[in-house]
Amino acid sequence: MPEAGGLPAEAVFTDYNELGVPTKTSGIEVDAQEHLYSKYGETLRLTLGDGADKSWVTNYFQEGTRRPDQTIVDRNTTTGYRLADRTYTYDPAGIITRIADQPKGPRSDVPCFGYDHLRRMTRAFTPASGDCAVAPSTATLGGAAPHWYDYTFDKTGNRVSEVNLETQVNGTTIRSGPLKDPHTPIDPPTLRPGDIP
Repeated sequence: MPEAGGLPAEAVFTDYNELGVPTKTSGIEVDAQEHLYSKYGETLRLTLGDGADKSWVTNYFQEGTRRPDQTIVDRNTTTGYRLADRTYTYDPAGIITRIADQPKGPRSDVPCFGYDHLRRMTRAFTPASGDCAVAPSTATLGGAAPHWYDYTFDKTGNRVSEVNLETQVNGTTIRSGPLKDPHTPIDPPTLRPGDIP
């Protein structure tokens, strides 16, 4: 890889197993030291870094559906440190309705999601109790990043409003649409040195 963004040039090497999937990636430092897969080709564990700077990403999957069930991120320290511990809840159609992130320490976060009859997201909020069945209110929000968003749609499926009720301090922000050009960038992208236009 060429020098860019203040970083030196680097040769990156990737090892593969007999099935042709990557098992290790290294350059100036070891980026991915170990990559373990399930018999279905899913990532079970990824070891990042080397020596004292290791981190591990461990994934668990539901039997049958093979939906992600839990993701754990640990960092190598003398006492051990869990950066993330996420469990996923689904409705019968396989749509995520709840993500409980409970890492080590007080930074737990439980986003809940609601959908309409066409499976469009109409609500996203973080109840302090972690109970998604409780109707949200500004007084009951909690977690590391408390938020509450409600969305509405018109008959053709365009999102026409967004209500942001994060906290009583932040108040309410309402965005109504549709935008004039919803799929067109308003400003041209800014290219950095080394970018290909």
